[in-house]
Amino acid sequence: MTEISLKRDGLETALSIVMPIREIQAWLKRIAGNIDISRQSGFAIEILFVYTKGGIDFSIHELEKMIGCIEGGLVEARMVATCEPGIYAAMNAGIAVAKGSFLLFLGADDRLLPGFLNAMQALQQLHPSPCVLA
Repeated sequence: MTEISLKRDGLETALSIVMPIREIQAWLKRIAGNIDISRQSGFAIEILFVYTKGGIDFSIHELEKMIGCIEGGLVEARMVATCEPGIYAAMNAGIAVAKGSFLLFLGADDRLLPGFLNAMQALQQLHPSPCVLA
């Protein structure tokens, strides 16, 4: 699989969203909604879709097509492969390549809420902290 990236306007990445993915066909619409909310936030956000290399998962191909149709802007989406299976391996692979000031783990079935923009604005005003849990 090739890496698909959406180019941003050269801004520092405010948030990296790490999303482990596997057999996500049922959640593709929810993922598209999360990308839309991210695009509307006004923040430079990268979404890292982490999958296990070597498996047969046709839903990943569907996600690649969806990402390829999204125009650039403040959101960058990337496919990240890991050799080890499992959610913790996927999370670690996402952390290794994340560029954001903040990191959010999001499941493929999770939904960003409209209040996401307010939370990002509040986080931007915090003093540097090693961990923010919400």
